[in-house]
Amino acid sequence: MTEKNEEREIIKELFISKETVTERLSSLVAACRGLLNIVQDSGEVYLEDSSNINNNEKIFLYLLGSYLAWKSGLKKEAGMSTSELAGKLGVPITTIPAPLNKLVEDKLIHKKEIGTYLIKFENHKLILDNLVKINKKRTG
Repeated sequence: MTEKNEEREIIKELFISKETVTERLSSLVAACRGLLNIVQDSGEVYLEDSSNINNNEKIFLYLLGSYLAWKSGLKKEAGMSTSELAGKLGVPITTIPAPLNKLVEDKLIHKKEIGTYLIKFENHKLILDNLVKINKKRTG
């Protein structure tokens, strides 16, 4: 066995299959049903009845929807800007940083560049847990 093959054999314990990534994505999509919709032609994200959820949760859902729209090829960017999020929520842009900072702290999103945020897909378990929590809160 060559040195390169030996190294690959050692590192192989960290590999995941494309199927595993697909399963993770599928579980997130299933958990999003009833929470958000993505317009097929534009990638625009709309929330379902969101009257029982707070702005933190709405921002999280918009960012997740944006990521999924990007994954499906409907959007050029995976994230959203603070001004886009403020527009979606209908609130002043000055109210957006606090919920974003909380979501970053919770490791659900990260800052891509100044004023742009996106979902942290690598933390799919945390994302899924948060979706379950939002669903329970929304449905009572």
